Amino acid sequence: PRKVYIAVLVTDPDKVDVLWGHIRGRVNALKRGVKFLNLGTDRVYFPFLAPRSESKTNGNGPNSTTLAGGDFFGYIKRTSGATVSVDGLTRNHLRIDGGDKTNGDD
Repeated sequence: PRKVYIAVLVTDPDKVDVLWGHIRGRVNALKRGVKFLNLGTDRVYFPFLAPRSESKTNGNGPNSTTLAGGDFFGYIKRTSGATVSVDGLTRNHLRIDGGDKTNGDD
């Protein structure tokens, strides 16, 4: 067995339970087969992968097109059924989950 040490300020010992819950959630996700892809510290690819909150149009008239783009997460969901999201714990990893969430593990 491995020991896990969590450094928490003495003024906030209740945070240990919250952090332990995050660790247990991560272990359960990894057991289910969730993959994590590191985006790197500069997250240079993220703007191209993340869904855009609004669509932009490049001009007016009959030749204008809508620059929707940035629907990589939706594309993966439609083509493979896997959900892609930003990892809430590290914020610099993509969380790729192709598993069944109905079992309640995560």
